[in-house]
Amino acid sequence: MAVTKTHPIKSTLKAAIDYICNPEKTDGKLLVSAYGCAAETADIEFAWTRRHAIDKGTNLGRHLIQAFQPGEVTPEQAHEIGMELAREILGGRYEFVLTTHIDRDYVHNHLIFNAVSFADHKHYHSNKRSYHEIRRASDRLCKEHGLSVIIPGRDKGKSYIEHQAEQNGTSYKAKLRAAIDQLQAGDRVLLTGTIYTARDAAHKRLFTLLDEGKALPFPLKDAVIYYAGPTPAQQGLPMGACGPTTASRMNAFAPRLLDLGLAAIIGKGQMSQEVAQALIRNHSCFFAAVGGAGALIARCIHVADVIAFDELGCESIKRFQVEELPLTVAMDCHGGNLYESGRKLYQVI
Repeated sequence: MAVTKTHPIKSTLKAAIDYICNPEKTDGKLLVSAYGCAAETADIEFAWTRRHAIDKGTNLGRHLIQAFQPGEVTPEQAHEIGMELAREILGGRYEFVLTTHIDRDYVHNHLIFNAVSFADHKHYHSNKRSYHEIRRASDRLCKEHGLSVIIPGRDKGKSYIEHQAEQNGTSYKAKLRAAIDQLQAGDRVLLTGTIYTARDAAHKRLFTLLDEGKALPFPLKDAVIYYAGPTPAQQGLPMGACGPTTASRMNAFAPRLLDLGLAAIIGKGQMSQEVAQALIRNHSCFFAAVGGAGALIARCIHVADVIAFDELGCESIKRFQVEELPLTVAMDCHGGNLYESGRKLYQVI
């Protein structure tokens, strides 16, 4: 059984390709294939094709992930299925790089393909129909290779590994929620997982969507928002300096989002009493990142994608995959507040 999910790449295409081609994840690059380009220069070749686009578009490419049930497929078989899927859904009209990662307890494919076809120079259009076509093709190929198939209507867009992890309480979000219940103000943590950036302008857009009853660009339940406006990516990195923003600027927004399921927020500086109460009633947490250490924080970001409000520039909402991001618990879900308890340690009575 395999589940696919896809998202656009609006920036840092080279960093994304470098990530999926990591030799430590691909058996020394033995599980790396490319079509219409070379994996080492794919970002350059993608750009050459995009220059000839005859319609408008902002995406540089698309990133598709195909995850398999643990123990059900060999890396070589997964790679073969990935190649068959890429050929079928792209029809030989888009350059792509396909890799198979074996660094986790489940094998999964990464497919990055150009946003523009080299055949007719038109942009790839992603919608519900195209996603379901990908899904059906993946299911059929799994069945042809003797793998199990997801029963239609039984999943909610989660991969098997995500579903099983949530059932077993071992998913990133489940672990985060469990950890938040135990954390106390002053504790230091290393956060690994998915976080989203949003500052004032993005929060205003989110509130407009909520007020209009429209869908948000990412699910709030158990999500983590980082108050930051990163600088443009530097060579070799998916994102530039990414230090925290003064959190009190989001005092007016945080309680409502926490009430809607937000698990944690990251920023710097003390937040309001209203936010403190929202953290308590929702069993959420406010983490402090070190101000002035934006370049250091950038090294913890391994994948970065703009997912909403691209026109806002650094204020757009971005999705980061971070590893061991150093944080301090500033305000916990038990009422602890480091900005208060920390001062008391040095007060002269």
